[in-house]
Amino acid sequence: MILMTLLFSSFAGDIKEKGFVLEKDSYVFTIEEAERLKARIVELEAKELELDYYKKLNKVNEQTIDLYKINEDLFKKQIENQKLISDINDDIIQKYNDSKKYNDFKTAGYFSLGVIVTIGSFIIADSISDSYISNN
Repeated sequence: MILMTLLFSSFAGDIKEKGFVLEKDSYVFTIEEAERLKARIVELEAKELELDYYKKLNKVNEQTIDLYKINEDLFKKQIENQKLISDINDDIIQKYNDSKKYNDFKTAGYFSLGVIVTIGSFIIADSISDSYISNN
């Protein structure tokens, strides 16, 4: 675009008087037409720069969207891992509670066994003592 403007302005920039005869094939513009064309070229060059800016901005936006998608995937994976950890913790707590319950039964069983053995030993001792007394 810039090259076209330079070529156009260098060859078409000469103002000729009315009635001048051209020696080569050329485009002929009035001064108003040339000014409008020049203004349009400047406008298009500005829009071309703006388009380049928006293309770069769009590329950055696409990269940002890609990063958001990656972050979303990582976030979902993190949620899955947290759920897995929570399930494992629930299993550990359940096993601990079951173990505690069985330990309570075990302790109660040992206590009951101790009471039974103590009572049994008193009964046996009393029986032995009664049979010893009745034999003497």
